[in-house]
Amino acid sequence: MNSVEILSAGGGANLEPSLASTISSLKLEKICEFITLTISQETLSFINNNIDLIYSWITSLEFEVKYKNTKFPPLMKPSVIDYKQLPANIAWELNIPLPKCRFIYATGHGSGGTAMLHFLRALYDESGYFLNVSYSESLAKDRYIYHYKNLVDNADKTNAIAILDYGLSKYGSRLDRDKFFALLPRDVPLIMQVRDPISVIKHGFHKSGGVGTRVTLGLNSDFNTLSSYISWDGYTRELVPVYDSFKIQSFIYHSLLKSIASPCVYYVDFDDIAKENVLKTMENIANAFSLYAPTKTEHCKKIFCAKMFRGALHNLWHTYPLTLIARARDIGLDSDLEVQLYISKPATHFGGCLDIISLFACEFSDDICVYITEDSFGILKSNEVLYKATFDYVERLLSFLCDKSKEYDSQITLTIQDVLEYFRGNKGARENLKEILDYELAHIKKHREDIVNNWQYYLEFDRI
Repeated sequence: MNSVEILSAGGGANLEPSLASTISSLKLEKICEFITLTISQETLSFINNNIDLIYSWITSLEFEVKYKNTKFPPLMKPSVIDYKQLPANIAWELNIPLPKCRFIYATGHGSGGTAMLHFLRALYDESGYFLNVSYSESLAKDRYIYHYKNLVDNADKTNAIAILDYGLSKYGSRLDRDKFFALLPRDVPLIMQVRDPISVIKHGFHKSGGVGTRVTLGLNSDFNTLSSYISWDGYTRELVPVYDSFKIQSFIYHSLLKSIASPCVYYVDFDDIAKENVLKTMENIANAFSLYAPTKTEHCKKIFCAKMFRGALHNLWHTYPLTLIARARDIGLDSDLEVQLYISKPATHFGGCLDIISLFACEFSDDICVYITEDSFGILKSNEVLYKATFDYVERLLSFLCDKSKEYDSQITLTIQDVLEYFRGNKGARENLKEILDYELAHIKKHREDIVNNWQYYLEFDRI
């Protein structure tokens, strides 16, 4: 029966005679030729109940022409699948491509993916546009099931999928990762974000990850406790392991294109989302994919133009805003009155809030927002003592954050020239990176040579 492993609820098991007797062994063997990973007892029962339909499909001329020689051919005809009725875990094991979406967005680490996700979420249309992000906490099958369910449950909306990580350990194995990429929606445009590879490596040396937990303060909280989130941590990382990591997580452009059945690639360069270019870039993307770019209000412009990595402040509100609960009792008042304020990067999900950053003397007011609901702001202003205490606390907090951000930036000493000098002095690493980039940049060099020709540091590296 080929090399397919059958799993039951209790783990690995042989095909039970009672079940095997109801299945044509010849048809089953033919079907199993196209299964590369383990299948569950549930999926085997599904095959048994639909064996004539599946067998008819895999022996059809259409299957022969389109799919037989692919690594993960669908064992049911994609155009007739009722995704609402087919369980996601069975669909994964039968190599069923995910339901259609408007586009797929992909980028490697260090190319502006965090900022671009923020911008893409700010696009919208009347249907209720929904961006599905493939998070690194999930292995390949779990990611597939997450997207499958979201795409089915939000079929009445405009959907898109975003992928930002590629390390094999984040998917389970190379085969799992390859299968996930192969089962992404077929014939869907791909937005591929890229950056000068040498700049990517430099970025990888001095940026750290964000905080995945909520941080809440009160009016008596010592905000020096935030230092661990936004201070230089004495990075002892050397360039070599950083380079080894980023060549896996960042330089996968052509490899990804070979796996995804996309009819067209829409390239976005890192410079395209710089402050002076981002509004036009997002308007172009919105027009290309029939969405709207909300750039009419000052707050929407602030969302697009804010500096995403302002020092290390992004680490503080990477997942959740910094929450301040201003309680009257915390300042000695005999009252249960309290209001909440949210300090964060500019974001669309605070649409029902006021941004009151202009009330404070904040050096980075273009990049930071202080959100509060209109009702809460009215309540706060009605209590002069609480208002003043809250205002003073937020003013000092913002000053602290700005100082820490500048301190963080001042301690980053690695330069682009340091990276280039490393490769000048290390022939093996240079040849290894050149071999990787020669392959991974093949598509963009052919179709968007203008982008590559603007990569000053890559061109300098290529001349070494």
